[in-house]
Amino acid sequence: MFKKITDYKNLNSIIGLLIITFLILFNLYNKKKQVEIEKYEGKSIAYTKQIIRGEDLNSIKFYFYYKEKLFYSQQILKDEEKHRSDILNDYFLVTFDTNNLDKNYIHLDKKIKPDSVTLVKAGFTYKKYYEHDIATNTYIERYKWR
Repeated sequence: MFKKITDYKNLNSIIGLLIITFLILFNLYNKKKQVEIEKYEGKSIAYTKQIIRGEDLNSIKFYFYYKEKLFYSQQILKDEEKHRSDILNDYFLVTFDTNNLDKNYIHLDKKIKPDSVTLVKAGFTYKKYYEHDIATNTYIERYKWR
């Protein structure tokens, strides 16, 4: 009733057709994602915190403020971004959907050097903390953006 596939030319052409179909679908998905990211209306400043290394994928954790509320998120890193050390503890542009803040994208190619006024407008605060200096047995005043 069923024919055995013994003709390798047919098998090779079927495999080739499946690979080409997969590549076309993958390309369409990436273009759809890019168009979706370009439609995001909200823009803010994001601060990158840590890179989470997994077996297959690496992702970066970051946070940003919107309407004075803090939002944490993470994004899967592309292959060329996996080994960059300059993306940690720095500020980048983040775009997001204002109706659903879980839909966001941090632009790791758009590093920004904001001044203090820009950071305050974006929702960040300047925090004072103290470190104990063992040698002099005093507390040293330090500042950081949160």
